[in-house]
Amino acid sequence: MCQFFFSGIFDHPRIRSLDYYLRLDTDSFIVDQMSYDPISLLYQDDKKYGFVAVATDPPHVTEGFFPFVRAFAKRRPAVQAQMEKNGWQYPENERAFAYQNNFEVVHIPSFQTPEVKGWVNAVNANPLRIYKYRWGDAPLRYAAVHMFFDVERDVEMFCDLPYYHQVHIPSCSYAENSTLPEIF
Repeated sequence: MCQFFFSGIFDHPRIRSLDYYLRLDTDSFIVDQMSYDPISLLYQDDKKYGFVAVATDPPHVTEGFFPFVRAFAKRRPAVQAQMEKNGWQYPENERAFAYQNNFEVVHIPSFQTPEVKGWVNAVNANPLRIYKYRWGDAPLRYAAVHMFFDVERDVEMFCDLPYYHQVHIPSCSYAENSTLPEIF
């Protein structure tokens, strides 16, 4: 799954003619009416990525991630500059930041540029990164967004979606205003 959502999805024939896709994992739910269309919102505002929350992945599933990201950025001054502009940090506790991308909206062409493909190819050049060390698509997506997009301009955090994932409801959730009974 991590490999597919990190890179394979962009080669899938069903999305080739699309501008955006919306991902909703099988253990995620929209539990109430939505007051807007997230894809339309991103399209209208010319945004490239939308998500519901930021979390972290523990060190045991991101072994070697930070040295790899650092080395990749160091060889690409424009990437390093964009990451600095976006406030990218290498946390001392080695917990990689990650978008909770079990719900995400992605502008497909923006993730198919030669620059982003260079990142994808660099990660995929060694299958152990995902298949042994379990680098997930969430921290990989977080890194890609911080490398290639202006987070303030190109990224949207959906704080008011009636969204539920397992036991997680984002802190910026709509939960206090929900019209649903307390069923979760």
